[in-house]
Amino acid sequence: MSTKIVARLVAGLITLAILAGAALAIPASAAAQGPGTVFSQDPPPRPMIDVKPDRPSPDHVWQPGYYDLRGSAWVWVSGSWALPPAGKKTWVPAVWAHADAGWYLVPGYWR
Repeated sequence: MSTKIVARLVAGLITLAILAGAALAIPASAAAQGPGTVFSQDPPPRPMIDVKPDRPSPDHVWQPGYYDLRGSAWVWVSGSWALPPAGKKTWVPAVWAHADAGWYLVPGYWR
C-alpha cells in the first residue's frame, strides 16, 4: 500500500473517530504521517500536573494541559478554563496515541 493511501486512510479514520466521539482505534499497520499530523519516534513525557485556577463561572469547562512537539522539543501547553461553543458541553482532551510509525497527537475537541 502506498504511503499516500495509508496517510489518507489514517486521516480519514481520525476524522471519523473524532466526529463519532468514539475512542480512537487505528490499526498500527495503518499509521503513517498525514498532512498536519505531529509524529514522534519517542513517547511524550509524563503529563505535568496543572494547578487549576478558580473557575471563572459555572459555565466554564476545564481543558487539561498536554505536551506538544515543536521541532524536536516537547513543550507543555498548560490547561485552561474555556467556555464551550454553542451546542457543545464536553471537552475531550488531547492525547498521544501510538502506532507502528511512532507517536501522534490526537487534538482535543468539543462534543
